Amino acid sequence: MKVMIVDDEAIERKVLAMIIKKEIPSAFVNNEAYNGQVAIEIANEFKPDIVFMDIKMPGMNGFEAIKVMQDQLRHTKFVMLTAYDTFEFAREALRDGVKEYLLKPASKKEVIATCKRLEDELSVEKEVQMKQLQLQTQYEHVMRRSQKEWIASSIMDHVLDISFAEWSLLIGKPIDKGIMMVCSFAHTMSQKVGKVEYRWLKTYIQTKVERDFFLGPLIQGQVPILNISFSKQENEQQTKVAIIEIIRQMIVQYDREFMTKNGLFVGVGSPFYEEVGFTESYNDALISLKQVQENGAKPYQYGKVEQKRQYDTAELLEKEKNLIHQVKDGHLHEAVLLLQLYIEDLQQGELSIKAVAKRVEDLMVILRHTLQELGIQIDKRYEAKQTINTMDIFHYGKEYLHYIDQVMVMLRVNHSQKMLVKVREYIQSHYQHPITLEEVAEQVGLSTFYFSKLFREMFGVTFIQYVTDLRMDRAKQLLIETDQSIKEVCYLVGYKDPNYFSRAFKKYTKDSPKEFKEKQRVAREVNRL
Repeated sequence: MKVMIVDDEAIERKVLAMIIKKEIPSAFVNNEAYNGQVAIEIANEFKPDIVFMDIKMPGMNGFEAIKVMQDQLRHTKFVMLTAYDTFEFAREALRDGVKEYLLKPASKKEVIATCKRLEDELSVEKEVQMKQLQLQTQYEHVMRRSQKEWIASSIMDHVLDISFAEWSLLIGKPIDKGIMMVCSFAHTMSQKVGKVEYRWLKTYIQTKVERDFFLGPLIQGQVPILNISFSKQENEQQTKVAIIEIIRQMIVQYDREFMTKNGLFVGVGSPFYEEVGFTESYNDALISLKQVQENGAKPYQYGKVEQKRQYDTAELLEKEKNLIHQVKDGHLHEAVLLLQLYIEDLQQGELSIKAVAKRVEDLMVILRHTLQELGIQIDKRYEAKQTINTMDIFHYGKEYLHYIDQVMVMLRVNHSQKMLVKVREYIQSHYQHPITLEEVAEQVGLSTFYFSKLFREMFGVTFIQYVTDLRMDRAKQLLIETDQSIKEVCYLVGYKDPNYFSRAFKKYTKDSPKEFKEKQRVAREVNRL
């Protein structure tokens, strides 16, 4: 069991930790957090089971810290520590999901009883979670075995023989819409090979695809797939983008596995919001698949194409502006998805592959010039070496967007490094005094939360660990090179309590300051001989 103690009074943290360690030897206690922000930072690494949290602390108080920590630590139990026994306090604690609180100074009996009660609760919850996990595993096993027969039966009968309401009850969450897809293997030479490819497709969907895809059986070289969507917040355009990206990745991995080029064809039907739309979606998927196989421009198609249409110039210009805006803001994923839709729209219009490639090349030239006008130097020019189909065009465009993003990331990193040089200099000039995360964040004009995250990314350690390392290295240097007392060294490296300094030093070096100093003296004497 991991227990964390958060209090701005060092003596309070120390006493509480001593009580818990003595009475519950198996407990692992962290008592280094002196305010809410530091508690959040430590908790992200420590992952406590129980947190004793003081309310009134400088900077971020206990209530504010708990609200942040509850999002990150779903199963952690919180105990509030307060000197105020008021109804208002209790009501606020309950509102924040804290069912335990102790009045200061809490007795040894109260602290241990609370720990053991919460430990029992955690044990029961873990047991329930294990049972739920077992049930979920069993359910998924049954679902995998039944889904092929269910989809096959629905296709043969031309009707989905279960309503969305019944399916929602079975799965445990409401269904928003469904979409049928049909795959076929372009290079299948025998039924045996088809089975090998089918097994690969089944494994890929089960392990790599996050959306709910239900795989049907291999029927005459074709595999039906039903996608069920549970998110009512996802519109048809977002669904289209998500499914196309999954199909692209699936085709790339398939070609890599079987050493083919566009060896997997996929036709996608129209979305349906009631079970009666299943047949139409399936038929649309079959038509899309046939058009893919006849057209050859790309190995997949989302929705059947009735006829070629002229693209909307104003709409495409808006997409181009939006894509450039997303790149400027550093949103690579959104930019790639917009490029994907942009190429889709061009391909649906009366444009040849060569014309689509030229339009994308023009867009990349405009993007490069726009960034250079902003002072961002993009040395590499866009180049599409070979464009046989729209997937090739997308590949080269995506590759160039990734290159631009890397350039912009490096610029941001360089800016961050300059800022963190200033941070390092400030810490090295002030570590001899009490120094906090909030104080340093204010020096560089960043929020405490963002600065904490950025600091760890750049230095590889938390702010607290960095300051501790600096202080301890300086303390060792002073103990080796000077005759100053341990108490004097304590004050010179930023600690106010010699006893606390001695404990921290021993934890860091495995020796007390006195033992360390003596070992260094003996080592010097030996070296002189």
